[in-house]
Parts: sequence; C-alpha cells; structure tokens
Amino acid sequence: GLRLQPERALADPRPETVRAALEHVERLSAGTARAAGQLLAMARAQAPDESLGAAAPLDMAKLVRDEVAARVPDALAKSIDLGYRGPEHGITVIGDAVLLRELLGNLIDNASRYGAHSGAFITVELQPSAIGGCAMAVQDNGPGVAPELIPRLGERFFRAMGNGHEGTGLGLAIVREIAERLGAELSISNHNDPHGLRGQVRFPP
Repeated sequence: GLRLQPERALADPRPETVRAALEHVERLSAGTARAAGQLLAMARAQAPDESLGAAAPLDMAKLVRDEVAARVPDALAKSIDLGYRGPEHGITVIGDAVLLRELLGNLIDNASRYGAHSGAFITVELQPSAIGGCAMAVQDNGPGVAPELIPRLGERFFRAMGNGHEGTGLGLAIVREIAERLGAELSISNHNDPHGLRGQVRFPP
C-alpha cells in the first residue's frame, strides 16, 4: 500500500491526487508504526526473565493514575472522557513497571478504538481485593462484543469484525501475555450498567 500511493501520485500529479495519496501514506504509516510497536511489546512480554528488570514492589495506584493522566490529551482529542476511579495510594504490586504500563495502555487503547462514539467514556478502576492483591479494570460504554466472540478475545491477530476500526489484533493478546507473566488473571465481559465492554486484571497478593 505504501509503495502504491507514490506511484499513483507520480502517474497523476494533479494536486488533489497527490494530496489523497499523501493522506493514504500518512494513514498506512501510522498503522505500520502501531503494528511494529505492538510486535515489540509482544516480544517484551515473551522475553526471558533475565532480559527484563527484576520484579519490584510498585505503587500501583500511582502507576495507574500517571498512565491515565498521560493519555487524557489523546482521549480528549477523540472526544472521549477518560477517568480514574480508585485510591490515591496504598496498593502495592510486585511486578515490572514497563510491562504494567504496556498492559494498561493496551486496555485503554482497545477501549478507545472499539468503544469510541459520541459521548464515549472510559473508566479505569483500581481496587484492593479482600483476599489480597488488587483488581484493575478498564470499562467503556461502547457497543460491547457478541457473546460468542468473547472467548476468542486475546487470541493473536483475532479482531471482532464489523466495528469499522482498523487494528492488528494484538492489543488484547499482549494484555493476556503480560498478565500471565505477572501471575495475574485477565477476564473480559460485556456489562449492562452502562452497556459496554469491561476488561479486568486481577493481581495476586
């Protein structure tokens, strides 16, 4: 696709044709960059333990709040209300900060791509568990997913069709890989209050 667009512009140098070709190049380049980034993230999630930093106690509340805050400008540009619900501090998780940010970032990105619409919101929740550890969830008010497809979410390169959005099908696969590496459990479900999709990761004590 990237090679085709310059050929198109060279064959027909009218300004409107060149502009259309450049717009296609921009869109395709962004998709290529995203795919490359997700492949690198998948590689990090599957890397041998010795190639990553040692797991350490992390202030999960601060990490989640900081990640949400960093993504608010992009969400606002898409008319999405992105917010955080949870404690300011007091939740500690043993893990790798880079992988945890990657996990949360992919959950937010998935929600913003497939749950975005007029009046869209995404809420990131963090709560301690009564049995130790904590639960982190990303919830949107989008259309949700057909129930029969939910078990397949998290498979590599699988995408629920019919949503009108492009993607690599790696976002939730990366989330699942990282969750398993950290000894956490990923669950994805539709919810009705409000309607939408909820991705939750339960971290062990």
